[in-house]
Formats: sequence, structure tokens, C-alpha cells
Amino acid sequence: ALPIWRPAAATDLATAIASLDHAPGIYLGCDAGIVGLHPSQAIVIADPALALRVFVDGVAVTALDAFGAALLGHPAMAGFVATIGRGEGRSPLASLRAFLAAWNGAEEVRLVGALGFEAHRLAGRRRPGPAGDEESSLGVLFFAPALLRRQAAGTWERVTLEFDDAALAAARASAPLPRPGAPAPAEAAPTGGPVVDDFPPGAYAAVIASGVRRLADTPLVSLTLSQSFRRDVAGASIAAAFETLRAAHPAPATFFFNTGDGERVFGASPDLQ
Repeated sequence: ALPIWRPAAATDLATAIASLDHAPGIYLGCDAGIVGLHPSQAIVIADPALALRVFVDGVAVTALDAFGAALLGHPAMAGFVATIGRGEGRSPLASLRAFLAAWNGAEEVRLVGALGFEAHRLAGRRRPGPAGDEESSLGVLFFAPALLRRQAAGTWERVTLEFDDAALAAARASAPLPRPGAPAPAEAAPTGGPVVDDFPPGAYAAVIASGVRRLADTPLVSLTLSQSFRRDVAGASIAAAFETLRAAHPAPATFFFNTGDGERVFGASPDLQ
């Protein structure tokens, strides 16, 4: 694979983020913060070819378009394909490393996605979790032959992998396969759920006061206090809400993740990872 870098326009970014309303992909960026401390970098995958779902006992891979299907059938991927699957003795980390190894260290080939807190279980000896926990995905990683990237200087570029292999090049030019689990916004049905908050107005202050007392009395390194606001947003553009947050929120790190199985998550955080 030969990486090609080209400048990207503002409309490219807007189109990519808007597509995350209804198609799998991810935005990870540092959009605010302190100059010199928080680098103005970001990456967007809006048209992934493969989704790699990570479990405690292995990795499941889905081809999201014709190129992804062709890639999984390519001889160079045989070693990686042999590691796909779940079960006793399967190593998800070995499978992910096998995917990257198939590209012979090409720097622009990357897996981009998000893992939940339970992903710490990948690092050590497996311990029994809650009932049904083995069936829960720890997260999803995407591979795409093209992505948008913002350099520290603030300029956006499109990074595209081009292939000499005729079969892969033809697959890249062909129509994509239907994407699983990614209905268009018009198909979304109102949930009709009630408006629910964790606390009535003013009650969260009491939680903060309790937390401050506990920090004074207990040798904790940190304490994270949170609250949830639940609203029915059927018919609204999640991408538009994310763009509003990205423009207004002072926290440096922002993210928008469409997992491809019906879940869309976005937010802003002071923590950089």
C-alpha cells in the first residue's frame, strides 16, 4: 500500500462528520485547550472497510464494503484471517497485531476506534466477570483505506492508501456492500421515553459536598462524580449536536463514535489519551 497525502477542504470534514449520523465511523480530536499543551490534532474515519470487534476471548471481523471483503480474501491477510474468531486459547491482542503485521510496518495503516473500561482485561490473566460478560464486546476498531487527519499546525489532509494489486484496486473502485446496523436517520422511530435526570435541580450540589468530605477523610487518588440527562432526540441530527459541542466546549478532547450496531456516542473530556 502506498500512502498519498492531499489537502482536505472544510466541506470534506463536514461531510465526514455528518455521515456518522447513520454510518459506522469515528472522530477523535483535540479541538480546544491550552496552546503548547494540547496539540490541535484529529483523525476521522467515515468510511471504514473493516470493523474489528474485540472480545475477551478473541476478535470478530466484519467487512463493511467490497474492498473490506476483498482485503480479507487477499493472500497477504491469510495469517491474520487465521487468528479471527473467539474461543478458548484465542488472543485478541495477537489477532490485532497480526493485522498490522500483514502490512509490513506501513506507518499509515492504523486501527482507530474505542475500547471500554473493561478493556483492562486484555492486559493480564483473565478473571471471571459478571454473568454474560464474555459475550459483551470490549470495543470496536475500524480500518479504512482513506481517512482525514488534522496535523498539529491545524491543517486538514486526506490520507489515502493506493494499491498496486489489481484485485484490491478494483474493489476500491466498486460500489460498497450494504452496511449492517446503520439505518438512515429517516428510519429512526421515536422512543417515546420519559425525560429522566439522575437528580432534581440543586441535588447534585449535595453529591459534590459529600464527595469533598470523602476526599478529606479517605486516601483516594481521585473521585469522579457524574450525572445523566436523558432526552428523546428521535429525528434530530446527532452529528449536528456534536458539531455544536465541538465548537463551544472548552474541554480539549472530543469524540464521536458510531459503532455500526445502533449505538452513537459523542462527548468532550479534559482527559487526553
